[in-house]
Amino acid sequence: MSTFYSVPVHMSRILVLIVFIIAGVNSLFHDHTVMALDCPVNESYHICGPACEPSCARPKPQLCTEECILPGCRCEPGFFRNSVGICVADCSNEPCGEGMERRSCGVMEGCEPVCLRRTRKVLRCENKCVKNACQCKPGYIREFTAGMCIPMEECNVRRGKALEDAMVPISNGIAQ
Repeated sequence: MSTFYSVPVHMSRILVLIVFIIAGVNSLFHDHTVMALDCPVNESYHICGPACEPSCARPKPQLCTEECILPGCRCEPGFFRNSVGICVADCSNEPCGEGMERRSCGVMEGCEPVCLRRTRKVLRCENKCVKNACQCKPGYIREFTAGMCIPMEECNVRRGKALEDAMVPISNGIAQ
């Protein structure tokens, strides 16, 4: 007789557990829907996206993983995240870093001459114009590991060798 009463009690516990699971899953999807509606202007909600998005500092990121990251708002196509986190279509008023200047038509990220020891490193460079790109000013060179622009003399000091050996011009995607 105890078996007769224990089965419905056991089943009711399972039913209550299922109701809580459904409610929890429903609230998760509801939260994502609310977040999707809360994206700022020029942004849209994505459940999955790359680790980096185009920004005014990096309009066409070349060195970026395509892995799926957490859900969130991303800039719409044709828009770039500026220095204060807003998605804008025009980056021409954005400041560049120290030793850099904005050029109306620059080269792709990773395709400028860099300060490093003479090696052959294949890069995916295309001969395309990147609008409003931040590039090193004349007399400066891109420091390979940090990515900032440093005076050419500092490249010589950092590498402890002649400047000609430390500067590696990149042509057709290959460090010469």
